[in-house]
Amino acid sequence: MSQAPARIGFDRQIFCLLRRGGISRYFAGLISGLEEQKAPDLEPVLLFRRHANDHLARPGLQCLPMAPFALARRLGFDPAARSTACDGVDVLHATYYLGQPCRPDHGSLVSTLHDMTPECFPEYFPGGSPHRRKLEWFEHSDRIVSISVSSAADLLERAPHLEARIRVIPLATGLGAEPPRPPALRPCEPFLLYVGRRERYKNLPVVLEALARLGGTTALVLVGGGPLRSAERRQLSALGLGHRVHTLAADDQELAWLYRHCRAVVVPSLAEGFSLPLIEALACDAPVLASAIPVHREVAGDFAILLDPGWIAAWCDALEEGASLTRPQGRLGPAGWQQRVITYSLPRMVAEHAALYRSLL
Repeated sequence: MSQAPARIGFDRQIFCLLRRGGISRYFAGLISGLEEQKAPDLEPVLLFRRHANDHLARPGLQCLPMAPFALARRLGFDPAARSTACDGVDVLHATYYLGQPCRPDHGSLVSTLHDMTPECFPEYFPGGSPHRRKLEWFEHSDRIVSISVSSAADLLERAPHLEARIRVIPLATGLGAEPPRPPALRPCEPFLLYVGRRERYKNLPVVLEALARLGGTTALVLVGGGPLRSAERRQLSALGLGHRVHTLAADDQELAWLYRHCRAVVVPSLAEGFSLPLIEALACDAPVLASAIPVHREVAGDFAILLDPGWIAAWCDALEEGASLTRPQGRLGPAGWQQRVITYSLPRMVAEHAALYRSLL
């Protein structure tokens, strides 16, 4: 008689916190990859039926508006509390750090370290860390998946006793396989592409200042951070960039088109745990201009142009309309580029997580 597969449980924490975003995309890709892998010894199990995330879609799940979950948080209720019930699973892979850490009665707890940015740069988080219980979850976890060597090093500076529990598994993307489709509001070329949220540590003003100094016609397309806020509109007006900076809400096929048609992808962050746009650009063979911070050297040092995040003149030189911007395939060569795409592929990421789960059984 064959043995029943081990049950790998996932709670809904991140799926009721974010409509879209890199963390929820990571977990949705991991869950889908485990389902598609159909390993006879592992069974992914979702410990919830209702959520509010665009990346997670499958039969039996109900995707609700974000408003009920946001209201629950404002009223002091934990909208993920019921989803952390983990009876009957062999491994619980927690998707975030809400509430008390939950451990299966006869199983193991895995948590993922995405970054230590609030702890390393508290000045950018005046209201405190958005994931205040992160270290408590890590203390209770049997294994900690770090998405980069740099993030693991940042954690170990504060909690060196956790070193034996950490496993580095880099992020991955399937965006290169998406059939590209132009957005309904197709931007005029040439344009630069910025993907993600726009908090202070993301350092977008260095790109805006460079564009303002250079003049020219190159536009900047912002994807994934929502509409422009009033302070951003005032800044663009003061810089004379109101007509050259545009926001778009793009699905994956539209995002793939934007990567393939942009002049370059800009990632000017002062701190990151990984920077998913780096490998999305790699997969779509888009030139990359990124800040020279440790994790960007780790992930993209051989295919991106790395610049001092505070030196506007360097960004001006790189963004000058006549400047040559080489695509990753040109920097790595066809064979090297293909190998790097495989390195950051979803099958690799899923296989490494599966091996981690098996090690805990």
